[in-house]
Amino acid sequence: MRPDRSVPGPLTPVLEITPERRDEIIEWAAQQIHKRGLTTAAVFFIEMNRPITYVGSQAVHFFAPFVNTIFDNRLATEIGHLMSERKNIDRLINRLEDLIHEDDVAALKAKKKARAEARGRAQGGPEAARGPVEPASPGGIRGAIGRLFRRK
Repeated sequence: MRPDRSVPGPLTPVLEITPERRDEIIEWAAQQIHKRGLTTAAVFFIEMNRPITYVGSQAVHFFAPFVNTIFDNRLATEIGHLMSERKNIDRLINRLEDLIHEDDVAALKAKKKARAEARGRAQGGPEAARGPVEPASPGGIRGAIGRLFRRK
């Protein structure tokens, strides 16, 4: 006789995670990874271990009662449920890649702004008020070497 799966039992998942909660956990994990500067390494690690994510989720389920006892929350159980579905792994990787892209765009904007400020200074900013720049004295490399070793 087969067990009735409509009633929650030891083999049926009791925890249902809403899509909003799922996205909240994925965003939290991505931000924690990004805050520590491990975004690229995490994407590489997750991609490399993608075939065994289900085994990892089962390990999280195994240790969840101990972790939940210490930290008094259900986050470990929720993460275990999230890791058991490959779509959620893809969502995490996509969010990490979005964070990398956002950093690249911000760095590019900062670089363009610095270039524009440098151009503004060169075209008449505060340094232009000092007057014309004196040309270097003639003599080329020999003159430069001679000036280095000239006695004072």
